[in-house]
Amino acid sequence: MSAFLQRPPADWVASNALAFAIRDSFPVSEGHTLVVPKREFAAWFEATPAERVALFELVDVVKAKLDQGPSASGQKPWASAKPRSARHSDAA
Repeated sequence: MSAFLQRPPADWVASNALAFAIRDSFPVSEGHTLVVPKREFAAWFEATPAERVALFELVDVVKAKLDQGPSASGQKPWASAKPRSARHSDAA
């Protein structure tokens, strides 16, 4: 099971039925946030259409929250389409 799925709901900064967002434990920049599906899958293209919509809805929610914060510059929403084996993992 993904280490991200083990994070308690109290750590979530936003959520919906299919995904949640958490602040990165090792942020590369202030406000760095991870949007995580509630169902584990290896690659973006294994997500259902509903999961894809839910994930991007949370990107918009998190971006809006960050825009209201004290340091809103330099934000770059990004999503990985690479398989988990090809990505760096903070949990590794």
